[in-house]
Amino acid sequence: MVNEQIYFSLGSNVGDRKYNLKHALEHLNSKLDINLISSIYETSPQGYKDQSDFYNLACSTKNQIDMYELLGICKDIEIHCGRTSSFINGPRTLDIDIISYGNHLLEKEDLTIPHPRMHSRLFVLIPLAEINPLWVHPKLNVSVEKLIELNANQGEILNIGKL
Repeated sequence: MVNEQIYFSLGSNVGDRKYNLKHALEHLNSKLDINLISSIYETSPQGYKDQSDFYNLACSTKNQIDMYELLGICKDIEIHCGRTSSFINGPRTLDIDIISYGNHLLEKEDLTIPHPRMHSRLFVLIPLAEINPLWVHPKLNVSVEKLIELNANQGEILNIGKL
């Protein structure tokens, strides 16, 4: 089996946002050997607006792991880092999304890869472009730079530096 580049998006807007991301990355790295990490970006909430701004980043690993095992790792880390059930797009201590897994396409009720809304979210696209400016959406066959261009009207995204 060949290792594939897997990309994640991490976000937090409850508590110490920077610590939450750092703590999550430490856990991801211990399981998956993270090889690229973007800067942190402060972004306004999407969907439900009456909440604090998010800190977001992208990271990746070169790995070969079952997609559902990967999802389980992400969910376990979210819970370990204090995530509790909330409403859709509500405040959260930590959110870890699998953005893409090589060029694989998966559409199941409980897991879609690439992430079904990532192509329209600047808070995912800008950090992703930082760690791989040549990334191309495996389903849409559109570059990350073009996706950023298409979504340029989503408000300010502030690079606040590395962890």
